[in-house]
Amino acid sequence: MAHVIITGGSSGIGLALARVFAGRGDSVSLLARSPALLQAARDALLESHPDATVLTESVDVADDAAVIDAIGRCEAEAGACDILVTSAGIVQPGLFDALPAEAFNRQIDTNLTGSVNAARAVYGAMKARRAGRIMFVSSGAGLIGIYGYAAYSASKFALHGFAEALRSEARPHGVTVSVCFP
Repeated sequence: MAHVIITGGSSGIGLALARVFAGRGDSVSLLARSPALLQAARDALLESHPDATVLTESVDVADDAAVIDAIGRCEAEAGACDILVTSAGIVQPGLFDALPAEAFNRQIDTNLTGSVNAARAVYGAMKARRAGRIMFVSSGAGLIGIYGYAAYSASKFALHGFAEALRSEARPHGVTVSVCFP
């Protein structure tokens, strides 16, 4: 049984993956911003998997210290993170010259920096144990630029580059790094 930590775990791809891991008998920790959505996700997982261990932490993944604290609390309760899935993401379409800088930066902060923050919180311990898996959820917009999605595409392209670089650093230490493009 593994301890799986999923950012963006209260909905969408993150919640779908949480269902798979809970169904396998893994302990699942869900991180997301909305306490209400986290509670609903936890309730849904426990309804279909009553014996599952499901922890939740409300956190903004763009806040490095808060992410480290939240993951630390999850690990204190369910053990070291074996698998990290970074699925937290936001998108605000808009043409580059019409999109407010704050909206552009928020997408970079959540989609790229949020994944980096979560990886940083678990990577050192995974490396020391010589075991662990990190899965970054990118997007098709991380492979080709899409009109009206300059900020989102930039954040997902950067995530792809980060994942590839970290993969080459992590491999000799027994840590697997992957990136997917739904």
